[in-house]
Amino acid sequence: MDITEAEYRYCEAGHVYCFEHELGRDRAKIFLAKMKRLVEEGRCEEEELDRVELMSVGDFHDYIEEMVHEFDLDYEYPKEACPICQMTTIEDRAIITYLLKEVGKNRQEIDQALRDKFKNYEDMARRLWRNDGSTTS
Repeated sequence: MDITEAEYRYCEAGHVYCFEHELGRDRAKIFLAKMKRLVEEGRCEEEELDRVELMSVGDFHDYIEEMVHEFDLDYEYPKEACPICQMTTIEDRAIITYLLKEVGKNRQEIDQALRDKFKNYEDMARRLWRNDGSTTS
């Protein structure tokens, strides 16, 4: 099974996200930006971009589907459609890194604090998360 069969995409920045979270507010604008980058990379002729800019909306949407296949864009989908690049979804690792910087600690210091405070994972889980999923102090 490849990534598209699993209904996931890679964006240009390498993020992986599922189709249902793709940002498609203005697919035409998103794909025109991607085509301009493909022209700059020499992977698409400028004449093709000119032709696409003159297409009707319906023809352009059909062309987008062809473009995804032709340029294998499931593995480098436009960053404008990526929920991570556009920060509508924040990755856990970004949140953890941000919080570590905010509290002025590094990962090793937090790990040690958890080991000092809790005797094992079960103890930590019981004390940090109530049955309703909320945290306790």
